Amino acid sequence: MTKLITNTEIIKSIIIISDNINDKVLQGAIFESQEIDLKSVLGTKLVEYFKSHDESAMEEPFTSLLRELQVYLAYSTQVHLIEAEMAKISNQGIYQANDTNITSLSVDDCLKIKRVYVDKQCAVVKLLQEFCLQHEKELSGFLDGNEWYQSKPNLTSSAATGLWLGGIRGKIII
Repeated sequence: MTKLITNTEIIKSIIIISDNINDKVLQGAIFESQEIDLKSVLGTKLVEYFKSHDESAMEEPFTSLLRELQVYLAYSTQVHLIEAEMAKISNQGIYQANDTNITSLSVDDCLKIKRVYVDKQCAVVKLLQEFCLQHEKELSGFLDGNEWYQSKPNLTSSAATGLWLGGIRGKIII
């Protein structure tokens, strides 16, 4: 498995999850969050930078950005854990298991739970994008022109502007 930017202890300190979650499952969710979600926000070059440097060797604004993206990775990891831990897919369908029983879980229930964490993830990605745009000069100096050009559209997505297909996020339209 590739090097992870964050670790299970940091994730568990940010989000509320059981201490009994298998570290292998948690690391798999962190991997998906880092390699799929985070790369779509920051771009491959910045993610590779964080994977190849220890926090002690980083300078500002990279240390601050690392702290910001660890929060994002925590919520993104929680989204990925829903499929991996909370609802199991088997030949009998989707179910929820705990120590005492197994309960069938409807697809709607799975999607409602997932939506809660996706909304949290979107709120955090907006903060992460705003941080990157505030430190554009320092970060763009790290990347060559083409790499920054490729990363910048991800930083000005609908999440960063607060707009979504249905209008401004968090606003009730009457």
